[in-house]
Amino acid sequence: MSQPQPGRIVTFYSYKGGTGRSMALANIAWILASAGQRVLVIDWDLEAPGLHRYFYPFLADPDLVESDGLMDFFIKFAAAAVASDANADKTQEPSWFDPYSNLMYYAYSVDFAFPKPGCLDLVPAGRQDENYSTRVNGFNWDRFYTAFGGGVFLEAVKQKLRAEYEFILIYSRTGVSDTSGICTVQMPDDLIVCFTLNRQSVLGRSAVARSMPRSKSVTAYSRWPCACTTTCSRTCQTANAIGAPLGSAISHFTPTKKCWRCLATYLISRDRCSVPWRRSPAA
Repeated sequence: MSQPQPGRIVTFYSYKGGTGRSMALANIAWILASAGQRVLVIDWDLEAPGLHRYFYPFLADPDLVESDGLMDFFIKFAAAAVASDANADKTQEPSWFDPYSNLMYYAYSVDFAFPKPGCLDLVPAGRQDENYSTRVNGFNWDRFYTAFGGGVFLEAVKQKLRAEYEFILIYSRTGVSDTSGICTVQMPDDLIVCFTLNRQSVLGRSAVARSMPRSKSVTAYSRWPCACTTTCSRTCQTANAIGAPLGSAISHFTPTKKCWRCLATYLISRDRCSVPWRRSPAA
């Protein structure tokens, strides 16, 4: 019997906000789960979390007032790393952090009857209490990598996630930041870049995309995503009206243009599956 293929990690990123990437991720996650896939979504927009709002009716703790998440996961690891510095025997163990690398402890199931074995789980950004912003702003990502071995730790996290889910969809922070760099450089197998037809979005996306291969070349833990898909959103005008702006955008990069409604089929096709078409009840 052949071994099941490891899950794919897909990051949804945009240089500017307002591109519809959260809507795209939420809808694609639902479509994948409805097609019998095991799906995990991760809200990595730590500074402005909100992905959980899309699944509000289906969460046991919809406001996340009692639910730890990604930020709490990293803080627990950092505390363990600091404690390990005082224990010379423990620091000599190369995988001392393994008990702390299971992100599934922070995953919450979306309560919906998806076709088996389909499921949809959410790792939120973190517990939404009065101290959340303090925890986010106080975390030192440079120390996470340089002092705590964060790169190796994240590779262990990825390995566990791939063993449990067929698709891991990451909602990245916009712009250029520590966390958006992690989401676009180290974590993904596939990178989906959303943009709108305005100069800031197009040129910003182009500059970031050019810098990513160079970032990969100096990162020992991962490789440039094997597929970088660009999707243009908020194109409500007629085809003639958007033709010239879209052509100008394409001149700045060579995207694989895909409407987000087709991205789920595109991702699943790697495993030779299909996504059945269903008319929306509201149609």
